[in-house]
Amino acid sequence: MTRIFAKKRSTFHSIAIQLVLVLSLIGAALYGLGTYPLADDPMIRLIMKATGVGFLAAYAALNARASDHWILAAALVASTFGDVLLEGSFLRGLGAFLVSHIIYVLLYARNLRGKGETGLPRVVIVALVWLASGAVAYLLMPSLGEMRWPVVAYSGVITLMASLAILSRYPFWLTGIGALLFLSSDTMIAMDRFLQVAPPFPHAIWVTYYGGQLLMAIGVLRAQAPTEVRGGYRFD
Repeated sequence: MTRIFAKKRSTFHSIAIQLVLVLSLIGAALYGLGTYPLADDPMIRLIMKATGVGFLAAYAALNARASDHWILAAALVASTFGDVLLEGSFLRGLGAFLVSHIIYVLLYARNLRGKGETGLPRVVIVALVWLASGAVAYLLMPSLGEMRWPVVAYSGVITLMASLAILSRYPFWLTGIGALLFLSSDTMIAMDRFLQVAPPFPHAIWVTYYGGQLLMAIGVLRAQAPTEVRGGYRFD
């Protein structure tokens, strides 16, 4: 990825696209660091949490040039609801993110590589992902209690989402890596919540979550225009 901020257009639409992406990046950074006014206020915290992926959804919608882009935007909107609902109810937040992953599954299933195009490395990575997810599920099982089946179902869907992202026609170094980051973020949440295993570094959950969403969005949008995403951002 080279010239991310290479200027290509100066129209109002292009400016709006640039603005929402910048707002998404700023919002995600401020929320992750907790460096914003009234950070102790629950409502302000909720609003700041929603800005990162919320503005990313707007970025996808403003960039939409195909039905796949609108599906991407819908997945990001569902994730934004998940961010908000998770603060009040783990189960409701889990449900919203489950909807987001199902939408992503639909998106990537529509864009799988053809026969003979997948390549052995992608297949090996997918196999390792399922092995890792199975191992994590096995470790979590004794601690899940009544959450056992919701968490198992969610784990299966997000693992399927990551697998299809890796096997899709979208660039692995963007969409595939993004999906793996998203999966890693949710794994850290589960390990922290049910096994009291802390993330490996501060803000790890948020960094991998937002970074994963950002990379997946760029990968999907980039696929329709290899050297440009509308709004002046180049990803060549």
